[in-house]
Amino acid sequence: MRFVLASAATVTLIAAAAAAATFHAVPALRVKAAEAGNAVPGLVWRSGTATMRLGAQPCPVDELARALEIEGRVPPRAYVVQQGSREFTGCWSKDGDGDVITMEVNREPGSIPISWFRAS
Repeated sequence: MRFVLASAATVTLIAAAAAAATFHAVPALRVKAAEAGNAVPGLVWRSGTATMRLGAQPCPVDELARALEIEGRVPPRAYVVQQGSREFTGCWSKDGDGDVITMEVNREPGSIPISWFRAS
């Protein structure tokens, strides 16, 4: 299975997840896994010091909202990634398989498996 990971926030989270897997790190907080098809606001993906939270607010960037309406199955919404003092924002939706589609301005869409998210 091929995943396109284009956004800077997504790439940051992937690198942190790879580093954690390399050192066999146990997640600091175990929470209930998200079920496939249930990509809903409030889900969180934590990896190392990075946290991605799917928001309930509508996508504030019209360009991204239009693109995600074509790609996704739910209305486009905003997300926030925090890593230390840095913060990245973008918009998300979900695809036909229930996985999360992410977009940032001037970047290609990314896809993150829903199984990587947890209920907050």
